[in-house]
Amino acid sequence: MVATTDFDYKQAKKAIKAIKDHIEREDDNDLLGSDRGLWLQIKLAQMTPNKATRHRSVAVKHSILPDEAEVCLITLNEPKAYQEKINELSLDRKTTVYSGKGFREKYGTMEAKRQVARKYSVFLVDAPVAKKINSMFGSPFSRANKDPAVIQVSEDEKMMDGEKIKENINAAINSVNVSDPAADAKKAKFGRVDMSEKDLFENFKVLLEDMKEHLDWQFVQSVSIQADQSISLPIYACVPGTWLLEEVKQVEKPAAATKKTKAAPAKKAKSAAATDNTKVQTEKKITKPAAPARPTRKAKTTKK
Repeated sequence: MVATTDFDYKQAKKAIKAIKDHIEREDDNDLLGSDRGLWLQIKLAQMTPNKATRHRSVAVKHSILPDEAEVCLITLNEPKAYQEKINELSLDRKTTVYSGKGFREKYGTMEAKRQVARKYSVFLVDAPVAKKINSMFGSPFSRANKDPAVIQVSEDEKMMDGEKIKENINAAINSVNVSDPAADAKKAKFGRVDMSEKDLFENFKVLLEDMKEHLDWQFVQSVSIQADQSISLPIYACVPGTWLLEEVKQVEKPAAATKKTKAAPAKKAKSAAATDNTKVQTEKKITKPAAPARPTRKAKTTKK
C-alpha cells in the first residue's frame, strides 16, 4: 500500500472500541484504573529534523484530565496574588500557583522533580518564565508525559484580567501536549479508557489531523492506538519503502553511469601508460652500445 493522507477513520473507531472492551475484561484489581491513557502512535521511515520548538499544545474537544486532577501554574512573581485571583475564578480543576524562583528552590533536585511530576497532572508556565523551562523541568517530566505548556496570565509583568486568565487556563486544560523531538516515532495521549467512545474518537481525529500538518505523510509507515500497559492495535500501515522505489531507481541509474564513465578512462590511461613504458624499455634496449670486439690472436708460424 502506497502512503496516502486519505485515512479510514472507521478503523480508529473499531480500535478504540476493541481496546476498551479488552480492558474491561481484564482483572478488576488493575491499579491503573481510569488513569490508563489512550495513545496515538505514528512510526516513520526516517527521523524528523530538529525543531526550535519541541512541544506544542493541541486543543481537543474533551479534556483528557480526570475530575480530581490538579494543575500547577508557575508565574514570574506574586504567586499569592495569582492564587487568590484563581480561587475566585472557580476553574475546572484545582490549581496551585508557584513563582518561578519558589518552584526551583522547592523542586530543584531530581528526586523532588519526580515527586512533583507525580503530584500534578498538568504544568502551566506563564510566558515570561518560558525561557527558564529547561532548568526548571527535565527528564522526570518528559518520561511522565508532563512537559509544561506555555500560557499567558500576565502582560507587561502585570496580572491579566480575571476572565482572560480563566479562559487561557481552561483552554490549556482542554488541550493535549504533543512532544515533537527529532525521532522516527511520534506519540501523543488523546484520552483515558473511562471516557466515552464518542469523546475518544473526536479527540483522536483532532490530534491526527494536527499530526498530518506537522509530518511529511509520505514517510509514515504505521499508525496505531495503544492503552497504557495494554495492547496496541494498528489502524494504518504502509509497506516500508514502497513510495521511495521510483526515487531510488532514479538515483541509482545516474550513479551507475557515472561509475562506468569514470572507470573507462582510468583503464585506458593505465593501458597507455603500460604501452609507453614498454616503448621506452625497447628503445633503451635498441640504443644500447654494443660491446667492443675482442682482438683475434694471430697463429704462430714455425721456421724451417
